Amino acid sequence: MSGMGFDPPGLAAVLRDLSRRWQLTVGEPIRHDGMCGWVAPARTAAGAEVVLKLARRDTESRHEAEGLRRWAGAGTALLHRTEDRDDMHVLLLERCVPGTMLRHALPEREQDAVVAGLLCRLWQPAGRPFRPLHEM
Repeated sequence: MSGMGFDPPGLAAVLRDLSRRWQLTVGEPIRHDGMCGWVAPARTAAGAEVVLKLARRDTESRHEAEGLRRWAGAGTALLHRTEDRDDMHVLLLERCVPGTMLRHALPEREQDAVVAGLLCRLWQPAGRPFRPLHEM
């Protein structure tokens, strides 16, 4: 069912449970080289296109939901729902459809300004529960 590095036991049962409770139709998983997550496009009962992400419970994913909640879609995908399970974090995210790659849209100097602007939008003093960079 996964074809990727993260294949939690009982994945089919987890997907059935989430599909029922969150009223989702889940598509085929997105193939990637990651070892810590399972990701698939989904559609809500209301027809909204979303992404379902199951992430291994580890240091890297520990505060992902809190970070996305804090940014609230300003420069990131919007977090719709989250749930912690014994062995994984579950995230229901806004589906972001790729557009034109920045390197094809603007000259390099202007690309730098766009990236710097995005980083300024994302920057927030971390505080709890996030780890300082020097600990990472």
